Amino acid sequence: MNLELINRKNAARYLIDLTHMKLLSECLARWKKWRPSDHLDELRRLYLMYHPNHLGPTVVEDPVFLLRSIQNTQREVFPEINARRDISIARIMAIRNASHHDGIVKSRPSIGASDNHELNDEDVRYLTDCCDYLIATICSSTAPVVQSPVVQSPVVQSPVVQSPVVQSPVVQGLPQVLSFYVLCDTSTSMFGRGIDAVNRSIKELHGQLLEDPVISDKVRIAMLSFATDARVELPLSRPSDIATMPTFSASGVTNYSRVFDLVGDEISRNMATLRTTHRPLRPVVFIVTDGSPTDKKWLESLDKLVDTSNPYVPNVVVFPCGFDATELEKGFTNLTRGLAPRIWSIDPNRLLEDAIREAISSVTKSIVQTATGDGDTLVISGS
Repeated sequence: MNLELINRKNAARYLIDLTHMKLLSECLARWKKWRPSDHLDELRRLYLMYHPNHLGPTVVEDPVFLLRSIQNTQREVFPEINARRDISIARIMAIRNASHHDGIVKSRPSIGASDNHELNDEDVRYLTDCCDYLIATICSSTAPVVQSPVVQSPVVQSPVVQSPVVQSPVVQGLPQVLSFYVLCDTSTSMFGRGIDAVNRSIKELHGQLLEDPVISDKVRIAMLSFATDARVELPLSRPSDIATMPTFSASGVTNYSRVFDLVGDEISRNMATLRTTHRPLRPVVFIVTDGSPTDKKWLESLDKLVDTSNPYVPNVVVFPCGFDATELEKGFTNLTRGLAPRIWSIDPNRLLEDAIREAISSVTKSIVQTATGDGDTLVISGS
């Protein structure tokens, strides 16, 4: 056991928590002056656009969300920090992530590191200096506040990102939990080999989640079906508590709005329950479908589901099987409340059953790699 590393990790955690506690009220006061009517909604929007793969809830009680929001509004609200080139929130977050995980500070060009390295004394000294400066500067009564900023449009990262981790805000010390909702199209067009591929693949998914006890303990999974109507086939469960996976059958039309409404209700209920015993991260919704929606209100329901004002707004990924998703993607551009779902490319000319196996294989690998990676950064993995 490396006691020196443990001491450094504990020191870094203490500094982050202390800084969060000291800055919270002053930062909120500044953000309210900046955007009096919707400051939290705007902070969430910026956060999710800059860090789309982060699964942490977007509430200011979360130290990571607070620090990232300072970073995202440096130019408009914290010009005194923006002027200090030696103060890097990105590097602070890299050190923080190391303190909460394996102790390795991950290299990124923006933080000036040449390679990954074990958390060292220099990192702790840097964090100490930065935290002291942030507290002294932001909490100063003479610190400037800019009330009418021009919000910059952030750059959206690529789908597969090994980016920093975000803690849940509820109660420090509780175990994290990752919730995944798999939505399977069971319309008539899936009849035969398509639905058979779904049933075989989800059993393989379950088996792989059971292979690693860490994953089985940290992950929760739910299965929903949708066609003319939508149903919860498997409520959100620990993989080890699932005796058998559901068996799907195909009939009906492809109604997206019903399943978007249903999964939204399930997420709200599940997160409220999980918060009493765990630190739930932002849920992930995987959609496996072989066609575009046949209903007219699907976009309205999706807009509600991805609304960034929800602290637990899900990260949505669509796997189109056997069809060209161009029109679906165009529809996403009309969303007004939040970020559009990500479409994971699958060759539309593949046989339906092969495309479905590829999609659910990607779902499986994504769950495993997300749970075993930094812990709460979504990693979308190909088959």
